[in-house]
Formats: sequence, structure tokens, C-alpha cells
Amino acid sequence: MNDQELQALKGAFGFEHITDPLELRAAIEQRVAQMNAVDRAAMNIDIGRRLQELEVLVPGARYSPATWSLLATAILLGLLASIAFWWVRRTNVSLILRIPVGLFGALAFLMTWRAAARIIYRLANKRDM
Repeated sequence: MNDQELQALKGAFGFEHITDPLELRAAIEQRVAQMNAVDRAAMNIDIGRRLQELEVLVPGARYSPATWSLLATAILLGLLASIAFWWVRRTNVSLILRIPVGLFGALAFLMTWRAAARIIYRLANKRDM
């Protein structure tokens, strides 16, 4: 059970004051044993709603790539953009080949910039994943 699920369970059952996981588990099991099926279903809905609210508080935390992956992507795309720009400037091939390679280089540079910005944001806000 992760921290978000634990926080949702504490909020749904009203056990915010309990910090010990074993004590919390026993209190939840006791409360669930006293509930009927309709109350259990309502409690499950409340827990699900609370989990969704907690996921909204941290956008991108669930499907965002790891920082090391972003760093590797930024380095690779930066290298590809540099090679593409160097190739466009140094070769004498037709313009039909140079334009798509130059566009690819520009696109790779923009993707490098975005990955680097995400890494800097994560490190500055201590949200390293």
C-alpha cells in the first residue's frame, strides 16, 4: 500500500490520528466487520473518490517518465540534433534532402529543450522520480 492509498483510507474511515500501520489495519478491519454490504460499497466508492482527488493533486506523477530516462533522452536527442545541423551545413547534397534533415534537427532540438526543462523543474522542486 502506497502513501496515497494510506491517506485515502485514513480519510475515508476517519482515522487520521492513527500512525501505526498495524493499529490502522486492525481499526479498519473492525470497522469493516461492523458494516453491511451497502455501507461497504459506499465506503469503497468514497475511497476511490479520495484516491482520484489525490492523483489530481500531483499531475503527471503517475505516467511521467523517470528523471534518468528524461536525461538519457535529452542527451540522445541533443546529439542527433547536433549531427543533423552539422550535416545540413557541411554537405552539398540536394535541397530536397537537406530540408527534412534540418527539420528533424530542429524538432530534436526542441524535444531536447523540453526534456532538459522538465529535468530542471523536477530537481528545483525536489520532485525527482
